[in-house]
Amino acid sequence: MTDDAQPQARTGAWKSRPRRSDGPRLTRDEARRQGEIVTLAFTLLGGRDEAMAFLNSDSKALEARPIDLAMQSELGFSTVETLIRKMGESLASG
Repeated sequence: MTDDAQPQARTGAWKSRPRRSDGPRLTRDEARRQGEIVTLAFTLLGGRDEAMAFLNSDSKALEARPIDLAMQSELGFSTVETLIRKMGESLASG
């Protein structure tokens, strides 16, 4: 095989894009808590937009973003879960 027949290395924009795995990775427990709290919020708070707004906004009552607190520990998850359930009951009653 001559040098001319050597395969050329691929170049292009795809190499410069960061890979998803380059960021911080969640533990299994963090990922589970994240999934469960998002599902609960979607169900009880009136849909995607309402849930995302609540979960990603700073909460004075919680002194944190609810999604961060819920992912951090079981206690944080329980605290956010209780608040979402209370908010859901309030929305359901009128």
